[in-house]
Amino acid sequence: MEDLAAGDPSHIGPFRLLGRLGAGGMGRVYLARSAGGRTVAVKLVREPYAHRSEFRARFAREVAAARRVGGEWTAHVLDADVDAEIPWVATAYVAGPSLQDVVGRDFGPLPEPSLLVLANRLALALEAVHGAGLVHRDLKPSNVLLAVDGPRLIDFGITRALDAMEETALTDTGVVLGSPGFMSPEQLRGERVTEASDVFCLGAVLAYAATGRPPFEMPDGGLAGLMFRIAYEEPDLTGVPAALLPLVRDCLHKDPDRRPAPRLIAVRTAGDLPAHGWLPAGLLAQLARHSAQLLDADIPRTTVRAPAYRPPVPEHVNLRNDAPPRPGTAESAAPYGPALRRRRRRATLAALGALGAVLLAALGWSVKLALDDGSGDSPGGSNSPNSSASTPFSFDGAWEGSMKSYRIRLVVAEEGSGDKSRITLLDDHRMCGGLMTVASRTPGKVELTSADTREKEIDAYGEEAKACPVLPPQTLQPGMDGYLAWSAGSDYIAALTRAADGPSAVPAQYLGTWKAKVPTAASTYTATIAQGRIGGRLARLERVTSGRTCVWTALLVKANSYRLTLAPYEPISTGTGAGCSNGFVHEYVFVGDGTLKLHYPDGEGIDVTFTR
Repeated sequence: MEDLAAGDPSHIGPFRLLGRLGAGGMGRVYLARSAGGRTVAVKLVREPYAHRSEFRARFAREVAAARRVGGEWTAHVLDADVDAEIPWVATAYVAGPSLQDVVGRDFGPLPEPSLLVLANRLALALEAVHGAGLVHRDLKPSNVLLAVDGPRLIDFGITRALDAMEETALTDTGVVLGSPGFMSPEQLRGERVTEASDVFCLGAVLAYAATGRPPFEMPDGGLAGLMFRIAYEEPDLTGVPAALLPLVRDCLHKDPDRRPAPRLIAVRTAGDLPAHGWLPAGLLAQLARHSAQLLDADIPRTTVRAPAYRPPVPEHVNLRNDAPPRPGTAESAAPYGPALRRRRRRATLAALGALGAVLLAALGWSVKLALDDGSGDSPGGSNSPNSSASTPFSFDGAWEGSMKSYRIRLVVAEEGSGDKSRITLLDDHRMCGGLMTVASRTPGKVELTSADTREKEIDAYGEEAKACPVLPPQTLQPGMDGYLAWSAGSDYIAALTRAADGPSAVPAQYLGTWKAKVPTAASTYTATIAQGRIGGRLARLERVTSGRTCVWTALLVKANSYRLTLAPYEPISTGTGAGCSNGFVHEYVFVGDGTLKLHYPDGEGIDVTFTR
């Protein structure tokens, strides 16, 4: 951070400026604090743009959209005044250096555990940005800030207003806007930019973080050569760890439609992330020093008194004194006022507490590295199935997980068996199931054909309510720590874990016959649970109400020691069960006192408690 210069304002809106953080194409960025002590980054638009009505209109739309961006790994927009004489926007301040400074100047390439966290968090950040209807358009190392608890993505959406204003300059002069080394092929060609462009840029950022160089940059190649390589040649990924290499390569695909969605990237990098700090000890110590420097930013220093710039504060400003700071921000202990010495002392204690937490995190990382023998079993070693040090990843067998409103069970047929793979989807009202074959298989990827899950559909509301999906071709890839990344197009994505599969799936405590009586409904129930495989018709339920008997059977979908999950009950179509309606998806929960509870996850059914 630099001191305020003579021409800088002392205030912007309700914020008091503390220093300069930098400058970019849009304008200057200042470190500032609110009256309640919240530390923010305030961006003041360059004056020439402020006088262009078309820029103001687009800037207002982009700020409104950026306000909707949530997520833990973005620097949130806190306030803005798009109608001020010089428009400005305030975002949460992230107390950490940029990825560009860390890799290019201070530390060098990041180790593999840090890279996996970086990929996971930035994917989640992009998902939040895209969920608000924005495309970042400028994802590069300088727009990724590294904080103690994880990275943060900044400047989402705001630069789009500036880009639109400069389109004529690009056409007239051939000037390339942005950072060409971290731009997608379609962005360089001036084509329509979608969310997939951000994914390409993410791949370039990850390659830079792993190697210290952009993936398409060559010595003395010039701008024209760089643009040609991005558009037509393969990236140089030498030095990217094996755990990250397939993912980075997929992100950098020339065809936008073949790049993974941010959700799939997050799934592929999910797992047991480092528990004692995500960055190496030396870098964490640097972050500690950076946080400590905020103490010196309490009173801005200028050689000439800076004039106050106070544009009108719009009515929408709502900066409460008790508003909690975002992670990674600094907060003084009291509002600005006469008790300066007392306030500074409290702020010092708060900062020292934060500094201690940073140092403890650094110490934890140091201890972990000292104990790590480099094997994949330790937190600091390679925990990826793609690592050359680990055994080959096995796709075959049963997997379970959840996605949207569905619980998923996938069984991948053993290679060479000739069997078909099968998938089961379960929500509160229906079970869907379909078969597919393996279209291709490599050590790092299995592709399955499409699956019509209407083939085996059971719906609680009957035939007219059936709504199971037809899944597009599916892709399976290794995730972290044994996870399986499953995707079917861009709408169906999940992280799956290994599931039990065998001839005796039902735990012994559930087996046998159970009885229950519900006086309020004048009903008696008899439940029978048999042993068998997942997918078998193992449960039978009989209900007698006022002399009328209904009998249902159900398929077992999932089993463990504390719960059996079953598809909707289907009535036996003959005899005493004729004319009875379908039931809902239900569970049997074994209670420790020797009782069994019938439970309906959607809450529409009546829970029933059984005994032997």
